[in-house]
Amino acid sequence: MYLRKLILLFAAASCAGVASAHSPYLLPNRFDVTKRDHVSVQASFTEAFLIPDVVMKADDYHAMLPDGTKAALVPVYTKDLAVIDVATTLDGTYRLSTGIRAGRVGKAALINDEWKFFDEREGAPAGGRVYEIKSVTCAEAYVSRGTPTEKVLAPGNRCFESQMLTHPNRLIAGSGIKVRVLFDGKPMPAQVISVQRASLEEGAKSAPVETRTGADGIANLTLAEPGLYHAMARYRFALPSGEAKAESHTYAITLEVTE
Repeated sequence: MYLRKLILLFAAASCAGVASAHSPYLLPNRFDVTKRDHVSVQASFTEAFLIPDVVMKADDYHAMLPDGTKAALVPVYTKDLAVIDVATTLDGTYRLSTGIRAGRVGKAALINDEWKFFDEREGAPAGGRVYEIKSVTCAEAYVSRGTPTEKVLAPGNRCFESQMLTHPNRLIAGSGIKVRVLFDGKPMPAQVISVQRASLEEGAKSAPVETRTGADGIANLTLAEPGLYHAMARYRFALPSGEAKAESHTYAITLEVTE
């Protein structure tokens, strides 16, 4: 039901203007592929989840298959989104991914431990050091054929990511969901995970709910209503070199919560 409504919204959003700040997402057209031999996936950047706005191009679109092998995926790019078909002939859970993709390089000032991005034509804000900051993003989603399996839930131990400790294809409204945030395989404490329910009507926008990880890098989420959710975390840091360079890492996952 939710996916059908979203697909109708995609057509209405095709002429939307590019907003000032966008987040990545990956959206399969279904999460239970038990009776299907494939799943179609859409990828884009957006401000209104999950309505596509800016096409997401990447060199490493892939699926981790239930047996643990990696299958490269070939996207078709439109102006607003990428579309990928994934074969789902094996039983078990698939991890769909954009891969780790390097994005644009911008300027940001670090002021009192807060990153402030700015337009170079307007000049940097006062009171902080200016960095050249590179964007690094990864968006993922999980689908299952038959009984969900655990193999693809293992972390990649590379860059910034969220490991689902509760199976992403067994999420029930009102039940607890555990997620561990990692960087290069190490747990990340005090990281904010922002969760937002998908907009099912054009112009509608739910308020994001923020949860912070504990000392073990684990966050506990409770999503009270069924539907589609976009969960995202960001980690920004200065590189250890003296060249005033930094990185902004974003990891996003699309989740389906059932009744």
